[in-house]
Amino acid sequence: MSLFNKIILNCLRQLPGYYNESGKWIEPQPTSFTIKGTLQPLSPEEIRLLPEGRRTSESYNIFSKTELKLSSIENKTNPDIVLINGVKFEVIKVNKWTNGIIDHYHIIIVKIDEQSNN
Repeated sequence: MSLFNKIILNCLRQLPGYYNESGKWIEPQPTSFTIKGTLQPLSPEEIRLLPEGRRTSESYNIFSKTELKLSSIENKTNPDIVLINGVKFEVIKVNKWTNGIIDHYHIIIVKIDEQSNN
């Protein structure tokens, strides 16, 4: 039994791009998948700990048994994207909680500012 109602969240994972044999950059299409989890607002303390410039963005906690990916230069990965009512949020933090009772991931997502990507 769960304390919170789990919902299905739609996600996108962008695989890293690459150069083909002719030297042209290829950007693969993102793959879509779903996860089950609970969606909750950040606490004032969690908002304060967000990076400068992201504190006024809409943001949420996700608690799920499914791990989502962060951006990583070493692993050449982009952050996973979570869609909420058609709005894109990027994963900025993932913590694994293993207490032997209900193992899960605590994920923080922040709304992507589509205006700054133009």
